[in-house]
Amino acid sequence: MADSALNTGEQLQSLWKLGGLSWKELGSRVWKNMNDNDLLNRGYELAYNFLLAVFPMLLVLIALLGIFAKEGGALRSHLFYYFQVALPPSADADPG
Repeated sequence: MADSALNTGEQLQSLWKLGGLSWKELGSRVWKNMNDNDLLNRGYELAYNFLLAVFPMLLVLIALLGIFAKEGGALRSHLFYYFQVALPPSADADPG
């Protein structure tokens, strides 16, 4: 880490004064660097890929739970109990 010519108090004051930048200049620099690094498009791509990966993962998890739950009744009853605890009362399948 590089040594600074400023002490801690001076560094904090400089931080709150934005290092001598105006708010307009700081915003301008941030926006320019966001555009230079294509930050918005990278965020869109990440969100799209996440949504694209969630549904196959859920299908795999549901299939694995089905395989494990059919092996024994105890696991199935434990899973249903945890679902009952986690879900709101209005999600109860029993209408009566």
